[in-house]
Amino acid sequence: MEYLVRNLKKRKFKGVLGVNIGANKDSDKLLRMEDYIFCFREVAPYADYITINISSPNTPNLRDFHQEEDFKILITKIASIRDELEFSNPIFIKL
Repeated sequence: MEYLVRNLKKRKFKGVLGVNIGANKDSDKLLRMEDYIFCFREVAPYADYITINISSPNTPNLRDFHQEEDFKILITKIASIRDELEFSNPIFIKL
């Protein structure tokens, strides 16, 4: 994440910049939600939009977030952080 944010701070590109965030492969379900929150906080100041990736085939059990209960919890947490940070740019979900 440090490497990504360092590059985002140095960017000279003036076009639209989207950042795709996901959970760590080794995190369990509860920690994965925290992974998303951490990533969102870190990239929000630099992103024109953020994509929440809940479908990476390389991350075991990540698609658990497709279950309604888990999805609602994740989206509620993201919405709370979005409000806290006053991030008004779009948020997309990658299924």
